[in-house]
Amino acid sequence: MKSLKLTSYAKLNLYLKVLKKLPDGYHSIFTLFERVSLSDEIKLRLLPEKEIRILIPKSRPGLAGGRNNLAYKAAGLLKSEFRIRQGVEISIKKNIPVAAGLGGGSSNAATVLMGLNRLWKLNLKTERLVRIARKIGSDVAFFLYNCSFASATSRGDRVKVLRLPLKMWHIIIVPPVKVLSPLIYKAWDQGSGNRKPQSQLNPPFGNSRMAGRQERAGLTPLIEQSNIGAGKERAGLTTRKTLVKIIKTALCGKDFLQLNRALQNSLEPVARGIYPQIKKARKLLSDSGVKVIMMSGSGPAVFGLVSSRKEAYTVVKQLNKLVSWDVFVARTV
Repeated sequence: MKSLKLTSYAKLNLYLKVLKKLPDGYHSIFTLFERVSLSDEIKLRLLPEKEIRILIPKSRPGLAGGRNNLAYKAAGLLKSEFRIRQGVEISIKKNIPVAAGLGGGSSNAATVLMGLNRLWKLNLKTERLVRIARKIGSDVAFFLYNCSFASATSRGDRVKVLRLPLKMWHIIIVPPVKVLSPLIYKAWDQGSGNRKPQSQLNPPFGNSRMAGRQERAGLTPLIEQSNIGAGKERAGLTTRKTLVKIIKTALCGKDFLQLNRALQNSLEPVARGIYPQIKKARKLLSDSGVKVIMMSGSGPAVFGLVSSRKEAYTVVKQLNKLVSWDVFVARTV
């Protein structure tokens, strides 16, 4: 076998809590990943010479090429560690928007690791590939597990597969701005001590009156979000497990009210403050009747959870009349 054609899927963060800044400059997080059908196409072709070659369509001039591309880095690390003499040509057909919080680059890197593991007949186990993936980027490890859902801790690279028997439909809207994750995390560092909990920023269904009635009725936030991962003794694994259980139950039951009370992205208030387009994307979805809305990763992609394929395409048709931004329908895969 001298070539492979592979699908490289995007991800959504159904939950993302930033816990603290680490000594190496990265951040400790707790997150829930979902793999979705929005995808890139990657072709790998072995070369007799030692060169690693990245081919990118001319229609994607902003996509990093050469050594700056995570797919190149993945191939280079694997080639170096196992002293591979062959080269490889990596052709990437991009559909996942770049620098959007959807994990396109990380997914490409993971796909290259898995593909070259086959082409170079290395027969490496997943955990061995994960150790290499951690040298590339925080989200890369998730895509190596070939799963629909997972939780992750540390930098997002300590992954635990979640077995959820459901397929969800999403609308993903991507404002035309490229968001640099370091900028968003730096802003979080500067303002993390005085930010309101997400539950206060995003009342259920975007309706403050409804939120007030629920609070008076005793429907306060299910978990004090600031405690998630605050320490092994204080919140620890018990609170994380409780949170995951609540979200799993709400997802399986399509309980949108429960989801609005449980879901959170620590980075969203920060990103919204820097990029007003994210706030506009949320409003577009809300005005279209979408009830569960959240930003993925460090943004700017915003996604909404809907109940069916038909509803998803109906909303997308409306949105395409209002904005010329990238808008996608995506399903759990």
